[in-house]
Amino acid sequence: MMADYQSSNYQKYKNPNPVQHWLIVRFYTAILELLVKINYGSLLDAGCGEGLSIQKIMSENHDFHIYGMDLSLPAIKLAKNLHNQLIFIQGNVLNLPFKDKSFELVICLEVLEHLERPEQGLSELLRVSGGFILLSVPNEPYFRIANLLRGKNLSRWGNDSGHIQHWSANGFITYISHQTRVIAWRGSFPWIIVLCQNHL
Repeated sequence: MMADYQSSNYQKYKNPNPVQHWLIVRFYTAILELLVKINYGSLLDAGCGEGLSIQKIMSENHDFHIYGMDLSLPAIKLAKNLHNQLIFIQGNVLNLPFKDKSFELVICLEVLEHLERPEQGLSELLRVSGGFILLSVPNEPYFRIANLLRGKNLSRWGNDSGHIQHWSANGFITYISHQTRVIAWRGSFPWIIVLCQNHL
C-alpha cells in the first residue's frame, strides 16, 4: 500500500472536515441520481485518480465492466492497490488508448478545467463512448468564492493553480452542446454535473 501517497485530490475526498464531507456526499448523490436515468454495462473513468469515484459507483452497481485511466502513475498504483479486481491504466484524456465506442458510459470528473484544449479532451471522450458521457467541472464563480470563504488560494482570488478553464453552469452546457446532446444536469455546489448522450 502506498500509504505515503497523498495527492490533493485524494486529500480532498478523504478530508475529515464535516462541511467538505457533506459537499462530497452531495456531489456523488447527484451523480448517482443522473446515472439511474441510463443503462450501461461498461464504464471508463477518464481521469480516475485513485479510483474513489469508481468506488462510489460500484457501491450502487456491481454488474458491469469498469476501467480507470489517469495521467498520474502514483494515482494509478494506489487505485490498483485499493481495487485490485479492476483494471487501471496510465493514459492521457487528450489521446485515449481505446478503440472507438469501447464503453457504454464514459465519466470524466473535474478534468476538463485543467486542459488547455478541453474541446480535444471532449472529442476523445465522445470517440470512445458508444452511448453516454458524464462530466463535472467547477461551477464558477461559486467554486472560487467557496475557496475564498475558507481562506484557500487567496493570492489567486480563490482559483486553484491547475484550473485553466472557468465555466458557469450555463456557459459549460452551451460549450459542450456543440459536440454532444445534454440529457440532464445537476448543480451540486460548487460543481456542475452533466449527463450527455453521444450523438456522433
